[in-house]
Amino acid sequence: MASKFGWVDFASENREKMMDVINLFREKNTVDELGIGTIRDAFADYFFPGTSTIQTRAKYMLFIPWIYKKIEQKELDYPKVTKKARRYEIKLIYALLESDDTDGVIGKEAKSDLKRLPSDIYWVGLSSWGIRLNSMSKNQYHRSLTNRYYQKKRNLGQKQGYISPRNWHQGLPPPPDDLFDYAKFRLNYSEAEYLEDRIAINHNDCLLFYLINQRNEAKPEHFWQLPLIQELPDELKKNITHSRNFSETIHGAFLYYNFLLAQERENEKLLDEYNNKLEEWKEKIHYRWDELNDWRNKLDSFWNSRPIYLQNVGRSTRSFFEQWLDLIFNEQCIQNLQRNDFTRQLIENREKEKKGSRARLHNSRALERWGGESGTAQLKFRWEVSQRIILDIVAGLNRGEE
Repeated sequence: MASKFGWVDFASENREKMMDVINLFREKNTVDELGIGTIRDAFADYFFPGTSTIQTRAKYMLFIPWIYKKIEQKELDYPKVTKKARRYEIKLIYALLESDDTDGVIGKEAKSDLKRLPSDIYWVGLSSWGIRLNSMSKNQYHRSLTNRYYQKKRNLGQKQGYISPRNWHQGLPPPPDDLFDYAKFRLNYSEAEYLEDRIAINHNDCLLFYLINQRNEAKPEHFWQLPLIQELPDELKKNITHSRNFSETIHGAFLYYNFLLAQERENEKLLDEYNNKLEEWKEKIHYRWDELNDWRNKLDSFWNSRPIYLQNVGRSTRSFFEQWLDLIFNEQCIQNLQRNDFTRQLIENREKEKKGSRARLHNSRALERWGGESGTAQLKFRWEVSQRIILDIVAGLNRGEE
């Protein structure tokens, strides 16, 4: 019998949180089989604050507040706010599909059946960039309009010298008149400048800010390959090095995990594929052996770095990563990695620690559900998503400078 997943329908706030968890596991390259997600997210949040792996284009940071400011003017009751907001977001899909650039339209295929709206995806980012001024969940905000906001606005509006309450930054550029007829991702100069300003005020020490500020248009596979890295502040450069070293060393653990799964499944084709990928990974490690080994011997600098320190990484995660490094920087061990009992035991124990009875290497039914690949992409810390957002903003800024 097919297994099902459900929860008791207590409150819409709980449903929102649950949907966030469910969608996390649907996002490409976010599978965290060995429990290093806290470190991955620590660097991603540090370099590219306000982003998530399922964001697409920068202009959604304007579309969402434009929609809600329009709704606020109507003074609708709570149930009508939710329905109206959804109706506007669905209309936005069709308006964007009328443009000549439909890359990144959220709901392009689902259209009116879309379950996770753009506002759900960008809600946290809007607060991080200082565009949304309240700290409420989307549902709480919907309720607050009826319960508090409209009445407070009316009361204060009658008192001379008082400023009406705001949910959105007052410098938000005005929306186009035909927003729901013909929308486009192309940012004009004032829109791009506004987004740059919001990032500069709220996150002027992150990589996202510097890449926009320097009008970066380079598109390497990894951000540590960017030419302007050497011009960045020392702390940022140091943390970029930490992220690169972590990404390159831990990548082998995920390849090896999938190698073990292929071995358990006795799938010769996948076994050869992961064996070859591991050999390629070993070559990359050997190419930077001295540099990486020196970094590993000074690992306190990594654990005490700002992004990792703020994330408060658990002791078991630290222990797992340190043991992995000790094994791969043993020359004999890394040469015979695919046949090494110690590395196998480390990976098996880590999966069991994180998944319990659902661990594939200990559960034949769970192993049967393995699709042949799980979390094997090298960590990029949301670079691909952030790169698209950066390019959108830089293009708009360049239009004004021209």
